[in-house]
Amino acid sequence: MIRSLFFLLLAFCCFINAEATNYYVSTSGSNSNNGTSTSTPFLTLSQAISVCSSGDDIFVMEGVYTVTSRIRIQNSGSASNRCSIQNYSGGTVILDFSSMVTADANQGILLNGNYWLLKGLTVKGAGDNGLLIDGGSYNVIKQCNFTENRDSGFQMKNGAAYNMVINCDSYYNYDPSGNGEDADGFAPKHAIGAGNYFYGCRAYDNSDDGWDMYQTINPVELVNCWAFSNGYNHWDDASFSGDGNAFKLGGDYTVSAKFVYRCAAFYNRGKGFDQNHNMGVITMINNTAYKNEGKDFQMYEATTAGEGHVAYNNICYPKDINFVSGSDLENNSWDLSGVSLSDDDFLSVDSAGVRGPRKADGSLPEINFLRLSSSSEMVDAGVKNDSISYNGTAPDLGAFESGAHTAVEEVNASANKLKVDILGNPFYDRLRIQIVNLPNESMDLKVQLINVSGKVVINKDIPKGLEYQLITLETSALTKGVYLLNVKNGRSSVTYKIYHY
Repeated sequence: MIRSLFFLLLAFCCFINAEATNYYVSTSGSNSNNGTSTSTPFLTLSQAISVCSSGDDIFVMEGVYTVTSRIRIQNSGSASNRCSIQNYSGGTVILDFSSMVTADANQGILLNGNYWLLKGLTVKGAGDNGLLIDGGSYNVIKQCNFTENRDSGFQMKNGAAYNMVINCDSYYNYDPSGNGEDADGFAPKHAIGAGNYFYGCRAYDNSDDGWDMYQTINPVELVNCWAFSNGYNHWDDASFSGDGNAFKLGGDYTVSAKFVYRCAAFYNRGKGFDQNHNMGVITMINNTAYKNEGKDFQMYEATTAGEGHVAYNNICYPKDINFVSGSDLENNSWDLSGVSLSDDDFLSVDSAGVRGPRKADGSLPEINFLRLSSSSEMVDAGVKNDSISYNGTAPDLGAFESGAHTAVEEVNASANKLKVDILGNPFYDRLRIQIVNLPNESMDLKVQLINVSGKVVINKDIPKGLEYQLITLETSALTKGVYLLNVKNGRSSVTYKIYHY
């Protein structure tokens, strides 16, 4: 009896230890505290990370945290038990590294681990990158800001794979030691792994480029991102060397496919969409380039396989393009016979508001800048393809579809609303979704992808209690075209019409 009781107690203790723990960090905390409540928080984020195990969450309470040394994350979560660092109750959290000296090892946050969610943090003034993911994979960086850092605000390298960067801003980063030549907004470069993805991000007022993908050897996807006003000397640097490209899509003659969908490049000192010696195929669908000082679309070299690039439904205003012979160009603003663009094609060419606050859900502000007027000949003038979502009789040209500001058509939903965000529609080799509202939280989710014949081609069960987790479905083997996405949770169900390209 005693022996049985002992093993029962031991099993109970193991169960307790396996439960996820919430930790809290506060500017008024102490590292002598246990960190497990808002009344006993830790003082430093590093202390919370040091005790964090798979599935644990760290909540950082509102305030400005003066940090003098790099924060390093080496531990990992798992696919079913992601670790997280989040701003507590939506508060403003600023990690201020401005007292750091400028040095290659002085990132604000160095993330080597896997399966982390970082949400709602502002990383400011680091002596190198604001955030560097070095080899870490399957991480989600969401609603974070990177500013005034002394290299690229955000960087990935050395095999970092399957990371998602969602609704983040990177701005006013400048590297004094390089006279501004290296501080990009976002820098997924230097032999990153596969599956990295950017959605709804802004890069602006950086000394070098908005995005820099130098020496990439794997595909990268960018959806619904803006890059503007990069490459200008705001720092009175007499030897300023920033390039100022919006989207630098390669470099050093490496081979890497790039997929750019519904992105906008405007008012950059350099080029808009720049091949930069990438020897892989670059696919650009429904993008807008406006008044960049260099070429708006610079796709001038054939790939290693001798192919050109792919561009459908893009707007370039005024026209300044350079595409290599053999590129697949269809229904772009410069292709349409007898059609010419003017300011009247847009609701506004006034860029006021492009730096404005994001919406409550973290998405980009809805402004009239570069959105088509209803009378524009660019409305419904795009390639009509089952893999491109649109509102009228055909897709519009450019980054912003008129008529509605959503790329997802909801087919049906139950009254007890289950809400899903689809990150990228159309999608390419992976479908990424997030559960926004989760009724019946005690029940598992089922996610199904259904083709036009009614066949379930993907059927995935998601464990309960993962409401902030982003769900990724591998879709590279699927045929291009229209699908239905069905997500259900007990008696709640929602179906969306989506597009695979």
